[in-house]
Amino acid sequence: QKNPDRLLIHLINMSGAIKRPVTEIIPVYDIKIRLRCNAKKVHSLTNKRKIPIIKKRHQIEFNLPTLDFYDVIVVEQ
Repeated sequence: QKNPDRLLIHLINMSGAIKRPVTEIIPVYDIKIRLRCNAKKVHSLTNKRKIPIIKKRHQIEFNLPTLDFYDVIVVEQ
């Protein structure tokens, strides 16, 4: 990507992908993500929602409440 002040995290739920074709996606809940960065805001592109962050020294922490099939999380510096 061309914007160095932004990190894109692609999350893919493979919980129902034991056999092909995938017929059922089992949602995953309460995903905790911790990154070593000084981000100012985080949001989901799929849900178009802001995600609250907790800042600790040189890292941030946030929770994704639900991952159905796919999501892109945008972390902005």
